Amino acid sequence: GAAAAIYPGFTVPQHARFAIQQLSGDPPRRVLYRHIGWRKIEDVYVYLHAAGALGPVGPVSNVETELHGALINYVLPDPPDDAVAAIHAVLKILDLGPDHVIVPAFCATWRAVLGAADFSIHLVGPTGVFKTELLALLLQHYGSAMNARNIPGSWSSTGNSVEVLAFATKDAPLGVDDFAPGGTVFERQKMDREAERVLRGQGNQSARGRLRPDGTLRPSKAPRGLIISTGEDTPRSQSVRARAAIIEIEQHDIRVEKLTQSQQDASTGLYASAMSAFIQWLAPQYENLLKALPGLRAQYRALATQSDSHRRTAAIVADLFIGDHMFLKFAQHTHAITNDQRDALETRIWSALGQVASAQATHQQASDPARRFVELLASAITSRRAYLTDSSGECPSDAELWGWTFNTSKDEDGNEDRSYHAHGDRVGWVDRGDVYLDPDASFKMAHSMALGTGEGIAATGGTLRRRLRDRGYLASHEGGRDSLTILKMLGGERRHVLHVKASTLIAHENWPNSPNQPTTLPDGSETAINGSVPGPVADQNNAKLSQENGPSGVTRGGNGPDGSVGQVSEPCNEHRDSPIHPDNRDEVKEWRR
Repeated sequence: GAAAAIYPGFTVPQHARFAIQQLSGDPPRRVLYRHIGWRKIEDVYVYLHAAGALGPVGPVSNVETELHGALINYVLPDPPDDAVAAIHAVLKILDLGPDHVIVPAFCATWRAVLGAADFSIHLVGPTGVFKTELLALLLQHYGSAMNARNIPGSWSSTGNSVEVLAFATKDAPLGVDDFAPGGTVFERQKMDREAERVLRGQGNQSARGRLRPDGTLRPSKAPRGLIISTGEDTPRSQSVRARAAIIEIEQHDIRVEKLTQSQQDASTGLYASAMSAFIQWLAPQYENLLKALPGLRAQYRALATQSDSHRRTAAIVADLFIGDHMFLKFAQHTHAITNDQRDALETRIWSALGQVASAQATHQQASDPARRFVELLASAITSRRAYLTDSSGECPSDAELWGWTFNTSKDEDGNEDRSYHAHGDRVGWVDRGDVYLDPDASFKMAHSMALGTGEGIAATGGTLRRRLRDRGYLASHEGGRDSLTILKMLGGERRHVLHVKASTLIAHENWPNSPNQPTTLPDGSETAINGSVPGPVADQNNAKLSQENGPSGVTRGGNGPDGSVGQVSEPCNEHRDSPIHPDNRDEVKEWRR
């Protein structure tokens, strides 16, 4: 121990060190805790904070903490004798704005103190909507000094520093402010990587492994609280979005006059007093609560499960509701609210969390690689960077929809040449209502389009095909093949292609399963291909475009493009039978109507 001493050598400093050790007697022993949160000390659970600890009877003596940097503001006051006024002040937070914005943030404040959470909260919105001010109100439950200018973490910090903070901020919310990537694509990608690392670690309850200089493993520092972040944008990784509740805040959502009153209550310590009283009430039953939490979580997760939501979304809703449930139980115990008021608040909060769960599907789909691939490929076709031919390799019907333009020119003899021209690279073939994509060419084109936006496709070719199948974008595939392609005679050759419906790429009112014609999924929910919630075609036979309801046929011939994928400049002959031919503008208006 500390009494061990090495005998001195020949230098004076070594003799001085040895003399001090020998003449000082037994040194005192101190235990300093360098984190906040629950700790079992002498068989009693106490809650550590920057100024000591709270237990079943209030402040705990002989427990010391030593925190540094941003953590020194996590200071809880002694629990009040009567917490009713503090609880009433806290409940006013629910009136700051719309329930779908305020409720999840409110619930997260109370869920954090119950133990580590495997999700995050991300408040997103343009500058000036009071995101940081709302985050500060939540943090001031754990220390009145944490106003909008004293948020513990920032996304401009390194991922290592945020990880260390998340490890030390045990059983409490860690605020990480200002996710606003800008500048170059590289800077955007760098901040995305840092956010993915931190928020994925929060969701997985894991940390980045590190080695000592001698090659042995260092103890990992996994997140032990709940991260609440803010930003003008959202991290783009699909897995990160699945591990977070993303709350969008718009202009005028936060009621400024009520925000000012709440800030005054928080700065005077009312919020922190309510949290101290809650912790004191929780301490004697905390061990039993830890045992009951898995069952509570499973119960509420089952109630929150929706057929069209990510599996993690229901778990997030369940965890948030547990935080609210325990706080309202405490508020009723202290006679701050009645039983009827508690029931009404729980009903209101459960309904708001349902809205939050529904909104998560939109955020998760926006980062879905399969959806991203379809959107980018459709954009390439409509912007004339890619095109499709018909099954024979020539100009297709409705050529203008598939990357072709109609040009009128005159030759040297004054004869008018009216024909279609393709542009960019060929990515596949179209046959009435079916599209057959060249797997390599279409992926290359989508990836090229993604690079231009700074937001890539987070999947390799094989993974992307499986995602397309799982999301229902593939109209058919050969089940025995890992490539998920079909063998089709196209352009005079047998090719392995990806089969999708035409309406998946280009919406059209005369094609089945267009955005105006929702498809019913096997689980009963409704969605629309290329709409807000893409999904599989329920009945492929009914989805096939018939001769009767499709656009009228065209006469093909002449020097249409054929052969390998590449730049095309050769014109295709006139398509006077096509409803979109310039000579048939009146007919096409009636046809579209």
